[in-house]
Amino acid sequence: MGDYQTKYVNDPDFRLSHALAASAGVPGLIGPLIAKLRDYQWSEYQDDQWQSIAPKYKRMHLWDGGVYGNLGVESLFKPGDGLREGTDFLIVCDASRPLSNETRQSRWRPGYLAASMRLVDVATDQVRSLRAQMLMDYFKQNPGSGAYLRLGLNTKRVYSRNNLNGQSTLSDDEVREVAGIETTLRRLTHNEFSLLSRHGFEVADATLSSYCTETLQRVQPSHVAFRPA
Repeated sequence: MGDYQTKYVNDPDFRLSHALAASAGVPGLIGPLIAKLRDYQWSEYQDDQWQSIAPKYKRMHLWDGGVYGNLGVESLFKPGDGLREGTDFLIVCDASRPLSNETRQSRWRPGYLAASMRLVDVATDQVRSLRAQMLMDYFKQNPGSGAYLRLGLNTKRVYSRNNLNGQSTLSDDEVREVAGIETTLRRLTHNEFSLLSRHGFEVADATLSSYCTETLQRVQPSHVAFRPA
């Protein structure tokens, strides 16, 4: 764990429950998770090897990763440099909910909390859009380097435009319903899960079949090693 500023802990003894708790931290609503950095062994990669270093800070305040970058590709893709060494093909799955339009329900001004959360939503959506655009530009300039899969994609249009044999089974209304499913703590209904599963397959199939067929055909399935970001 870590980043280019704090450097890294190669084998952190960090509970998954703590990571989930940090992911629940939202500015203005839920406070951050505080980690004491001296409890971990920090390292920096220098001269082709990992070298131990002292932590730069006493404590680290952890928020939801979406505040910085909701796509989570920092460890595999660097703007300006491209894919990190050892990464041959990057699949980015963007399941974020589109920023909705909101209208004022009354003549009164929105409360401080509602207005603050709206500003956070706008800012994080803008960050996501800019990072997604950088990724797509890189993939276009470097064919065969990766694919960007966006929830809510009109797969019917993609299939027809590229003369593919694939077929979208979901209606436009069902695709809009899937794209509008929000992050929630409740259990998804059977219908919601089925729609998400089917739409996810169609987005992946349409995108990869349209732009990455030659690349994927050159690699034998037994030689593919998946590594999550």
